Amino acid sequence: MKKEIQNKKKKEMPDKAIFIKKYKPEEAVKLAKEHNGGKKFNQTIDVCIAVKQMDFKKQENKIKETIHLDNNAGLKKIVFVIGKNLSISAKNTADEVFNEKQYSDLEKDKKKIKKFSKSYDYLIAEPEYMLRIAKSMGRTLGPLGKMPMPLVPTVDPKPVIEKLKNSVIILSNQNNAIQFAIGKEKADDKILIDNYRTIMNVLKNKFPHGTQNIKNIYLKTTMGKKIQLDAKFN
Repeated sequence: MKKEIQNKKKKEMPDKAIFIKKYKPEEAVKLAKEHNGGKKFNQTIDVCIAVKQMDFKKQENKIKETIHLDNNAGLKKIVFVIGKNLSISAKNTADEVFNEKQYSDLEKDKKKIKKFSKSYDYLIAEPEYMLRIAKSMGRTLGPLGKMPMPLVPTVDPKPVIEKLKNSVIILSNQNNAIQFAIGKEKADDKILIDNYRTIMNVLKNKFPHGTQNIKNIYLKTTMGKKIQLDAKFN
């Protein structure tokens, strides 16, 4: 009986060689889903790129890009809006709107600002608010890469917000790495792979030597095993 249990455990243990090899995106996505830690919830599929011969601590090397995807693959993006007029026109499209009074209350409270900064993915503001936001919240929002984008109040905010909800922000960090999500685990493999390729095509153009600046790439579900990708295949 004891021997049977041991044999069963051996069968359940994945081959370590799987995690040493490098794969094409199609293979990597399938393997990441197979080795998802056995969790039942719909995990996010994340990508981490370690970069070499580039120092992201230097301002000229930092990367921040908002990349539009044809399909967000289940990723929920939260968009907030600040402005007297935009708070009305964006009310039914944005996740939350702040008029003059609501914003005035927010900018005076450091605790509220901190909570606010963690509550959204994208922030839109009327141009007249940009300087105020920089002064009152810049120290909190700046390091997070969450400063607002300006939008004149005469422009219809709906298409802008809808596009942002199908976008991802790519941000380099001080560990010489870039991390981003390509979708949820239950999304179709083709959509996840298309998202990966769309993002990688933008990133490669940001590196001075293209794929030669990539040390390694990992893809994994939130609680799963890291699967290595081959930078040569996109």
